[in-house]
Amino acid sequence: MSKKDEWVTIKPQDFESGEIWNYREDGKDSSIQGKFLGTKTGLGKNESSLHQLEAKDGLRDVWGAFVLDQRMKEVPRGAMCKITYLGKIASKKTGGNDYHSFDVQYKPLAEKKVEKKEEVAELPFDE
Repeated sequence: MSKKDEWVTIKPQDFESGEIWNYREDGKDSSIQGKFLGTKTGLGKNESSLHQLEAKDGLRDVWGAFVLDQRMKEVPRGAMCKITYLGKIASKKTGGNDYHSFDVQYKPLAEKKVEKKEEVAELPFDE
């Protein structure tokens, strides 16, 4: 069999699948925390987002919702993050339509210290 006849599997780049955190099942005030690894966008028929955390018990994925997606944009990749599901809330703007609300917190990443190199004095050359 030649190379052109073989099937090649295309794997998602930089995003290994984790266990899904189902905040709807866990209910109001449930939370998850871990190191924020990133967000994959444009998934499925609804072009959804999937946020991934490295929790104590392994990789955990969280399907996005409008409020969560907006808040996760502010979380730096690599930061420790906590997501708390606040439940469904009636929107005042859309005539009472319910939406899923979240509280998102993160710990800022420590600034990397860059040691300033000592300036080397110019050495006089004997002429």
